[in-house]
Amino acid sequence: MTPYEQLLFCLSFGGYWFRLNDKNKLKTFLHILQNIILYANVIYEIIGLYIEGDLQELLAGKFLYLPVSIFELTNHLILFCLRDDYDRMLLTLQEIFAKDLEERRKFQQYYKYLRWGIIVYGTAQFMLWFVSFFLVLFKEIIAVIFRLEEFSFVPPMPIENIIGLEEGRLHNWLKLIFGFLYGTAWILSYTSIMMGTFHFMAFTIIEFRIFRYQLEVYHKNMLIENFEHTMKTIIEKQCLLARLFENLKNTSSLFLGLQNSMMALNICFLLHTFTKITNAIAWYIGLYGFIGFTMIITATCYFGDLLEDEGDAVNNILYDLPWYSLPPKQRRYFALALLQGRRSLKISYKGILPTNLETYLQFMQAVYSYIMLLNSV
Repeated sequence: MTPYEQLLFCLSFGGYWFRLNDKNKLKTFLHILQNIILYANVIYEIIGLYIEGDLQELLAGKFLYLPVSIFELTNHLILFCLRDDYDRMLLTLQEIFAKDLEERRKFQQYYKYLRWGIIVYGTAQFMLWFVSFFLVLFKEIIAVIFRLEEFSFVPPMPIENIIGLEEGRLHNWLKLIFGFLYGTAWILSYTSIMMGTFHFMAFTIIEFRIFRYQLEVYHKNMLIENFEHTMKTIIEKQCLLARLFENLKNTSSLFLGLQNSMMALNICFLLHTFTKITNAIAWYIGLYGFIGFTMIITATCYFGDLLEDEGDAVNNILYDLPWYSLPPKQRRYFALALLQGRRSLKISYKGILPTNLETYLQFMQAVYSYIMLLNSV
């Protein structure tokens, strides 16, 4: 499987990147069902919280999945509205992967690292789904088949109370079945979102590294010997990379900015919930969420910072080329490449919500301030 095919596979099961006129009607139906489950869960949980009428129930962990569900649904809705930008990003990547094949082979290890990172992340998400949703439902089925004692312990589920139904086996069954369906839809959606985003960011970083390699190895010596061809190659590559980065911003800047902000709030919520939860399974699920959210914020902000560094490195190499040995007329043409190289590669939405390590530190400081405030209440 090529890196591009790997990306398409990751996007295929998310439920946000599909068209109603798709020829594969079964796939379209499953995506629509996935969206219905995601929306229905959030609406039902909000109604349940309103009926309870007590915010302490949320902070005590009774609605453990509600903040995470709202967070996921927000991401899902944003990306659903950005489907056209996704299509443009894929067309640009398709164009890029058809070029520089020889140089790209020299960077195969980066694609391998990306693939293994995706496998590890996907395995961790699968284990969360297996332990939290599938395993408990399977144990209940076994208890019914072999007529064992009623399976009384049910770990926290996305829906804890079925309105109008008393506690009992039927109540547990409905909780488990819907928890299984929602857990499957949620894991598929969020895993696809993050895998797609990591692919987009990693591919962009690798392309800038390939360009940096070309500048160092080829263009440095050829600038004087064959100025016109070298300048044409550099400008074409710069324009293609500028289009790639612009597509990356259009598909990811708003999503990443809101995601990191909401993740900071979710981390704060989970840390406060740890002090209230008495259920061991709920505590471990919350711990997994805390570790997962922290790692994702760290990874996305690190990738954003790495992209900025790659842009600066390319710009420095352009300045290091022997342009000062060129005639004045050619030097003016080369100034176009220098101006193009000065463009900032900061992933931000309209100048706000940047994704880099500076923002990461601000988020962590905000989390600390919020948790101290909640603990003092």
